[in-house]
Amino acid sequence: MQIQDSSFKPRSSEYCKSSIGAIALFAILFALAACSSSEQTTADKLKLAVASKMKDPESARFTRLKFGHFTLCGEVNSTNSFGAYAGAERFSATSDFVHLRSEFVERDAALEGSPASSEWKHGTEGFDRFWDACQRDGKPVE
Repeated sequence: MQIQDSSFKPRSSEYCKSSIGAIALFAILFALAACSSSEQTTADKLKLAVASKMKDPESARFTRLKFGHFTLCGEVNSTNSFGAYAGAERFSATSDFVHLRSEFVERDAALEGSPASSEWKHGTEGFDRFWDACQRDGKPVE
């Protein structure tokens, strides 16, 4: 003897399609959150690397942060030997290097007038072009 429930209705194909769509949307959002989380973790590690180049790493304040093509770029300000904030300085960082714009300015000035100056003079200009591209194309970072 079978008992039939008159309130039971088989699910329609629209219900199944919407369920599959909801599951697919959830999977996509989860994947995007994982990517964002990974990028944020990488950005946090690179910020630590940049801060370590400062006179007082704990005082480092970051602005204009962008992340793209495995590169973090922005501006960093930290305190100097007198305990005052020295002013924001542009930087770019990857897992392989951390560059501050001032390093290129100092090197260009040191090479001024030397035979190598024509070959290396574009260090600051190259850094600026790279930084501008990172700021233009990168995604904002908190």
